[in-house]
Amino acid sequence: ESHHIEVIVPNMPNTAEPKLAEWLKKIKEAVKTSDEETYFVGHSVGAITVLRYIEKLSPEEKVGGVVLVGGLITASKKKLIDFVKDKIDFQKIKKHITGKIVVIHSDNDPVVPLSDAELVRDNLDAELIIVPGAWHFDDADGWTKLPPARDALLKMMK
Repeated sequence: ESHHIEVIVPNMPNTAEPKLAEWLKKIKEAVKTSDEETYFVGHSVGAITVLRYIEKLSPEEKVGGVVLVGGLITASKKKLIDFVKDKIDFQKIKKHITGKIVVIHSDNDPVVPLSDAELVRDNLDAELIIVPGAWHFDDADGWTKLPPARDALLKMMK
């Protein structure tokens, strides 16, 4: 917002027991129609939600770029099975993204393994930024701002 960019942060429903359909609906309500001027930032389960949203776009809809932070792509928790049970169609996702994909991950994330970030990097030709000692990039770990995500987003928007 300080860079005069409209920022929409949807209040995701049922965060204790998230449901993919509810989260996708919430994003659709917030975004309406995606185009080359639409950029997504997703953290943790929000990352897989962003990818699932892009995967379901109509053929003519595009996305300018994506930043995924501590992004969950695989899951062992039963409550997240909706998000990961179907194979991700990385090729379909790539067709919708006109710009860059940046994945930011910590080398010591106790929630999401680094292999999830590497999976996205390898399948979407994404740039991977590893932030040493950042844990899971959440408030409990002291993360209220994330300059690498802001900088990656601003760079791809130029």
